[in-house]
Amino acid sequence: MKNIKTILIAVLSFMLLFSVSCKNEDKTGGGDGGSDFDLNDIYTTSGDAATYFTGSYTFKGTLTRNSFSGISEEEANSGTLPTNLEITVTINANKITVLSEFAQSLISSAQLNNGYDGISADSKFNAGGESKTENMHNKEYIAITQLLKNNTFGYVSVTTSEAVDKITAITVRYQFGSIQGPNNFKATYMGDLAKQ
Repeated sequence: MKNIKTILIAVLSFMLLFSVSCKNEDKTGGGDGGSDFDLNDIYTTSGDAATYFTGSYTFKGTLTRNSFSGISEEEANSGTLPTNLEITVTINANKITVLSEFAQSLISSAQLNNGYDGISADSKFNAGGESKTENMHNKEYIAITQLLKNNTFGYVSVTTSEAVDKITAITVRYQFGSIQGPNNFKATYMGDLAKQ
């Protein structure tokens, strides 16, 4: 009887340790950085190559953080994902470069693409970039959602290159995310950028 109790206690102890081990394994998961955090909700470039931006255009301004995840509000505001983000967008012969204070220039001389209103891309034009290594995954996306003449006259029609030349500002949605093991974050910024 004493041997059966010893065996029963050993089996129950093993089962308890095994269940805790399985639970911890589920918690850490697999994939990038050993977590369940992913960048799937950052859009991917879609559409055909844009043809309207035949000249050279530079837009600058401040975007406001619309949403973020992966880190605390305090950490985001301490500089990881600032509330307001200074950004410069340069379009030259339908190639776009995005420079901001925290992104890694994943969108650098990238093809600008025509977007589609009312579907997942929700843009007039868009571009993106991605960098993936064994221990790091970064993704960046920009959508130009409106072309503006000015605040009084509203939107620019995008039927010709001449119309695009009349732009004084663009409305953009900018997304950036990074997976680096335990340091994972992503954010969406929105706002208007003025033509320089």
